[in-house]
Order: sequence, then structure tokens, then C-alpha cells
Amino acid sequence: MSSEFLLTCQCETEIPVRSTQAGGTVRCQCGLEVFVPTLRDLRQLPGASTLADDLTKRRNWQLSNGVLFAAGVPIVLLCLGTFIYATYMRWPLELSKPDFREFQYEHDTDTLSLSESWDAWLSFRNMQLDNRPTPPYLVSRTRAFQLLGIMTASGVGFVIGMGCILAALCMGRSEPR
Repeated sequence: MSSEFLLTCQCETEIPVRSTQAGGTVRCQCGLEVFVPTLRDLRQLPGASTLADDLTKRRNWQLSNGVLFAAGVPIVLLCLGTFIYATYMRWPLELSKPDFREFQYEHDTDTLSLSESWDAWLSFRNMQLDNRPTPPYLVSRTRAFQLLGIMTASGVGFVIGMGCILAALCMGRSEPR
């Protein structure tokens, strides 16, 4: 049980009194002397410290709230910055496939006999392929997929960070007010 209680004056002011003041008098802010009841009657009054504890429980954050909030804010900022950077880097990439001249074999491969197909395959196999660089559109497409993965991961991180922040703000608020 709390050792402080709230005693109401005639002017409707609540005066905090200790259990050690039972049976005595206290002076109100209005100047009126108020009789403090006996300890038995005093225990039936609302406790001042319980009301103050309820208010501080609602207002004060616990360590877990602070940790969640402190973890969530940098995660959100980092992921937002990463998403903006990846979007900025993806913007100028040319992703459309250019027109290519396809390799033409002098015969229609669907009409070749089995032995002609074998000879055509052997000639293709023995061709020396030159070492050309990868076409720019393929490089751009690969980079675009990498950036899309980064954007997706940063979006997931953003949602996780916002979840941490919201959990920190809402945690412990389920008590009835």
C-alpha cells in the first residue's frame, strides 16, 4: 500500500499527505487547515503515489522502447537513402533491346537431312568465335536487375524500420487509461 494519500480540501484542492501525518492537520494552499483522518480512514483515500505512478507509466519510455526507436530511425533513413540512390542510378540505363541482324545459315535447317544437320553442326562447332565485349544493353539490363534487388531489399528494410518505430511508440500503451 502506498504511504501517500490524497486528501480533498473544501476548495476542491487535493493535498498529498503521508501516513505519518494521520490524526494531525495540514494547511491547504487556500490557507484553510484540513484535518487528516486516522490511519484506518486514511487508507480508504486514493493513494497519491499510485496516481503518479500511473501517469509516469503512461508517459515514460522503457529501455526497450528506446532501443526499438533508436534502431528503427537509422534503418529507415539508411533504406530510404539506398532506395533513392538505386532509383537515381537506374534512371539513365537504356533497357531496350537494339535490333540485331540474326545469323543466317545458307540452308533452311528444318529441311536438312540427318547427315546434313550433322555436317552443319560440325561446321558451327569448329567456327572460331571472336571475343566481342558484352553488348551494352545486356550490361545495362544486368545492372538494372541488381539495382532492382537493392531497391527491393531497401523497401523491405524500410518496412522493418517503420515497424520498429511504431512498436516503440505503441508498446506499453495497451493498459486501460
